[in-house]
Amino acid sequence: MDSFKTDFEKQLIDEQLHAANMTTFRPYPFPGRLVEIPYPLSEQGRPLAPHRLPDYCRTHQFDLPSCFHGKETKLTIKDASEAAECYVTLECNVRTSGEEPCPFLINLSALLRDDDDYMEFCLYRRLSDSRKRVLHCHYLLRT
Repeated sequence: MDSFKTDFEKQLIDEQLHAANMTTFRPYPFPGRLVEIPYPLSEQGRPLAPHRLPDYCRTHQFDLPSCFHGKETKLTIKDASEAAECYVTLECNVRTSGEEPCPFLINLSALLRDDDDYMEFCLYRRLSDSRKRVLHCHYLLRT
C-alpha cells in the first residue's frame, strides 16, 4: 500500500482509532463520513461473538460495516500467539484488479475487551422468514 495518505484519509483513520464503537463508512453525501454503530447483542442480551456476525446479518436488520471504499468488510480471524489465542477483525475486502485495499480496520476482539462504559450495544430487529437475506460474507483464516 502506498504510504501517501490524504488529510481526509488520515482523519478517518484517526476517528476510527479513537471510536468507542464499531464504525462504518457512509460515502454519501460526499466526501463521506465515518459513523459509529452499536455492537449487536444476542437474544440472551450478551454481546454477540464476533465470528457469528455474518450469520447475524442474515437474520437481523444489521449489516457488516463498510470500509472506506463503501464496500462490505470481511471478517478475519488471526492467530495472536503460540498460546492458540486469536483475534477477530473487520477489514477492507477490495479484491478487484487495480484497486488497493484501504486501511479500514476494526479489531473486534480488542473493542469487546475494552472496559470503558462508552461502547453501545443493540439487539437489532429480527428479519421475518420472507425477508431473510443471503450475504456474500468472506472469511479469511490466517495462521
